[in-house]
Amino acid sequence: PKLKALKLKKNNKLALFLPNTLENIILIMALFRVGIIPVFLNSHEPPLQILDKLKQLKVKHLCISAKNSNKFLNNSVFKFIKLIILEELFSDILNEDHELSFPDPQNNKTIFFTSGSTRQAKAVLHTLENHYFSALGSNENIPLKTGDIWFLSLPLYHVGGFAILMRSL
Repeated sequence: PKLKALKLKKNNKLALFLPNTLENIILIMALFRVGIIPVFLNSHEPPLQILDKLKQLKVKHLCISAKNSNKFLNNSVFKFIKLIILEELFSDILNEDHELSFPDPQNNKTIFFTSGSTRQAKAVLHTLENHYFSALGSNENIPLKTGDIWFLSLPLYHVGGFAILMRSL
């Protein structure tokens, strides 16, 4: 399958320049399953700022949606980046055999960029365990139970948007 064909190994990074969609959420969970670190990128940033972040983290793979592909496919500065179209990858993810288990909370990681409101945005590494305990603390104050619906009002590239996903999980 295509996810395995990328030859990404555990703790390799895959940058995500994607909208809030169910496909994106399923991809993130599939990445956790195989130990690949998702690097969340602001989908409103211009391509050259994205390229700077990819270089900073030495990321060689970028997953984009078909809708945003023109920003990258026709841009020669991305010739050293392996571009992956989410929609092409997604059907393989759904068809792969998966053992149902929760990813390792200490060894699965995410990378988010700070907002950069005071200076240049910085990459921040979080473990899945960090996200889990944050969600647990939130759920103690705002209990979430079966049947509740939580509106994903922030983008997944924002740690607050990802937190909404984690609280629901």
